[in-house]
Amino acid sequence: MSKFSQTMFSSVRRTRSFFAAIGQHIVSLNVACLGCMVLLILLSIIQVNRAATKGYQIRELEKHISQLKLETQVLETTAAEQRSMETVHRKVQMLGMVKTDQTHYVGSDAAALSFHR
Repeated sequence: MSKFSQTMFSSVRRTRSFFAAIGQHIVSLNVACLGCMVLLILLSIIQVNRAATKGYQIRELEKHISQLKLETQVLETTAAEQRSMETVHRKVQMLGMVKTDQTHYVGSDAAALSFHR
C-alpha cells in the first residue's frame, strides 16, 4: 500500500478500531447507561417527594392562617363588646362610681385635673 493510501484511509482504520473498542466494551457501556438511568430516576423521585412535602407544609400553614384569622375575629368582637357604652356603664356601677354634680377644675400647665367635693 502506498503512503498516499495509508494517509488517506488512516482515519477509516481508526473509525473501525473505535467501533471495535465499543463492541468489546458493550457490557461496560450498558452498565454505565443503566447506572445513569437509575441515578436520574432516583433524583426524580427525590424531587417529587420534596415537592409533595412542601405542598403538605403549605396546606398546614394555610389551615393555621385560617385558624388565626378566626381567632382574630373573635378577639376583635370581644374587644368591641368591652368598649361598648353598655359594658362601660355596667362596670362603672360595679366599681361604685357615681355621677358628680359639681366638678372643679384646677389649672395646671401639665393637664387639667378634676376632683369631687
